[in-house]
Amino acid sequence: MFIGGGEHHVLSPYTDYVEEDRQVLVLDPGKMEEALAERPELIDEYVAGIRANMDNTRSNFSLTTFIRNRLEMAPADLASAPLPIRGGTLGKNQIRRHIADAGRPFIPGSTLKGAFRTAVYFAWLTRDEEGKAHLKELGERTEQLWKERGSDVEKIDSLYQEGKKYKARSLEKEIRDLLLEDKTFSETHLFGKLSDSSNPHFRGPDFRFFRVSDSSLLDAGTVEITEVDRIKLREVQKVSPQWCETIRPASMATFHLSVEATFQSPFLQSLFGDGIEPLIEVVHRFAEASIDYELETLKRHDEPELQGVSRFYRNELKSREKSPNTCLMRIGFGKTYYDNSIGLALYHHDKEVFRHFRKLLGLGRNPVSKKLVEGRFPTTRSFAAHDARPDAPLGWVELVFHEGKVAVAKKSTTKATPEPDPEAVARVEARYEEAARYPEVIREWVRTALEPRGREVLLKKAEEWLDILESMEPLHRKSIEFFANWLDERFKGIMANPDKTKGKKQKPAYKPRQIAIAKRLIALLEKTS
Repeated sequence: MFIGGGEHHVLSPYTDYVEEDRQVLVLDPGKMEEALAERPELIDEYVAGIRANMDNTRSNFSLTTFIRNRLEMAPADLASAPLPIRGGTLGKNQIRRHIADAGRPFIPGSTLKGAFRTAVYFAWLTRDEEGKAHLKELGERTEQLWKERGSDVEKIDSLYQEGKKYKARSLEKEIRDLLLEDKTFSETHLFGKLSDSSNPHFRGPDFRFFRVSDSSLLDAGTVEITEVDRIKLREVQKVSPQWCETIRPASMATFHLSVEATFQSPFLQSLFGDGIEPLIEVVHRFAEASIDYELETLKRHDEPELQGVSRFYRNELKSREKSPNTCLMRIGFGKTYYDNSIGLALYHHDKEVFRHFRKLLGLGRNPVSKKLVEGRFPTTRSFAAHDARPDAPLGWVELVFHEGKVAVAKKSTTKATPEPDPEAVARVEARYEEAARYPEVIREWVRTALEPRGREVLLKKAEEWLDILESMEPLHRKSIEFFANWLDERFKGIMANPDKTKGKKQKPAYKPRQIAIAKRLIALLEKTS
């Protein structure tokens, strides 16, 4: 499993790590400074060598050789615990770091909550009468628009091939706006709106009362360095290989979840009214639907190079024994479009309708040729590699719940704590997450960049990413909603009423910077409504 710590959280082969005996030794900056301070005559040589390597010149400078021959030390003496390498030849590649706190990896609560939310939404669309009607309405609108504007999809392809990108994008946006006008498929139908200035008693979206903590910190020894290959399934061709810090299979962590108020939605009330078991079932059914789709896809690409991945899905996931207190979930890097969206529900509802829906939205357009891919979508997957072959998908974890139920209460809560069950957890191999794709890249930025613990740092990061959201053209409502949900959870109810007061003296309930951020988000939501 891999959850990135942000685009700047990488290890450079020129300054941050050395490779020895199929292990990565991450250098401790403090120890390197001390070693150089004792040999000041070597500092210029060290800096010049690093600069030459980073400038891509034909430099002979080797960090390992410098440490051994010039500093006369063993790299292990300047490094943290060695990290084993899984995959091919690391070479001079950067290594993406897993999100961590004080050097120890963890799973952000926002990542877990997002996966719970997607599973619940899928269950509503496929099992609840109101949700089914909602999905049917989207299907009908898709088919009507396909009849009226389906021919424009080929026209967009032609415009791209002629180099008329502006006209192609304008036509794409026009069709997209027609399909998604009045937010027919918005999750607010189930979870509620982020703001409603006309309602003085508005309390915010329902799902803000479902709280998931960050996981416990894992030991540094649970990390390994893994080669992650993005594979074109049709040609079994490797594209964009990268290296990441990953959590080893069978590693264990705990987290807490709680429900802190009654829900307004009847479906959510029924889901959380009788303890944790209904939620476990919903999450597991969504995982099973995703596994079935992946197996169906791999069966169409029955190549020897993909047999390891197919075996993993069949033996480790599909054939595993299911107990009442466990469920599978996919999180982090490696997920596909279907793991994060309405796509899987619409695909199950009507495959032909989904095909039209995808083409109308331009999903699966080749970033180079600009042609829409035919057949199954998406056409690429990210896999952990072993012996130069794709070995397993990424991001699959097993949740094991023990004792306790989610208590629905207005003031006090009872937390349901998943605790390690070695026999159950040992059956699961947690792997990886998909490379950043717009608009998912925005969601990952929000998940990872806004995790700092210090409040001042937190607010500064929030302002930076808000600047990015405001500069996007066109504005991307889904990203704004994701950000607003996060803010509302961090500063309890601020999106519903940023000008809220408290106490007899009616002092503001929130700090000025918090209020300013909330009001900027509310303005963006109104602009995109």
